[in-house]
Amino acid sequence: MIQHIVLFKFGASKELLDSFYSGVATLKEIEGVVDVNAGEHNNGYYNDYNYRSNGFAHVLHVTVEDKAALERYDKSEFHLDVKKKFILPCLDTDAPAPHVMAMDYESKLTK
Repeated sequence: MIQHIVLFKFGASKELLDSFYSGVATLKEIEGVVDVNAGEHNNGYYNDYNYRSNGFAHVLHVTVEDKAALERYDKSEFHLDVKKKFILPCLDTDAPAPHVMAMDYESKLTK
């Protein structure tokens, strides 16, 4: 399995954020996508919580089956449409760049 993690700096209304969550949930329809999660950073989980997000407040976490599924996901017109309709409108372009940070990895931990 490959984990695709994307961090965002959003400056969006509640309506746009609700649209983001419902929009990215549909990414599960792409062949090879196993799971999709998204959420907002909470810097108050406990007293003296170490704020370390550098302005990134929202995350998208997509699990895909393998490298071929990641490529299919990345190049999918469906993915690009979700990005255009539900992600880009939420970006806070007034925030310091970068506004998006992404990485993909395969776990090196055994179960």
